[in-house]
Amino acid sequence: MAVLSVEKLQKSFGSLRAVWNVSFSVSKGKCFGLLGPNGAGKSTTLEMIQGIISPDAGKILFNHKSLSKKTREDMGVQFQSTALPPKLTTLEVLRTFARFYQRHHPIDEVITLCQLNEFKDRRHELLSGGQKQRLLLAIALCHDPALVLLDEPTTGLDPQ
Repeated sequence: MAVLSVEKLQKSFGSLRAVWNVSFSVSKGKCFGLLGPNGAGKSTTLEMIQGIISPDAGKILFNHKSLSKKTREDMGVQFQSTALPPKLTTLEVLRTFARFYQRHHPIDEVITLCQLNEFKDRRHELLSGGQKQRLLLAIALCHDPALVLLDEPTTGLDPQ
């Protein structure tokens, strides 16, 4: 049974065809990756799945339903880059994002899962690139999503 179905998705920006007739489905419990060169439309596809931009054509179904605010709340997203509120510690950032959702994992579990324990009291601006990537992953996971979308998740990620 498919958790996510994408059918004949299309998106153009002026004369540039960013995404053209892309179709795929992802079953529950599966890891699925979009691979391609820079400019192939991977991030644009993820932005359409998340509802940030609208497709020109095609259909996106999450748990057999059209995208809505409710379905998007069941998705966790780690974008290529994310601007975070200044001067907050790692723990404060996670608490802030967790409050956006009705349900969430206990923050201490997410911190442990993403190996952020030694950085939880450090301001996020002082984290290394890899540590910040782990924080962004923790944000994507903090509300116990049914589907996690990762855009360039290994960029700057440290070995842990």
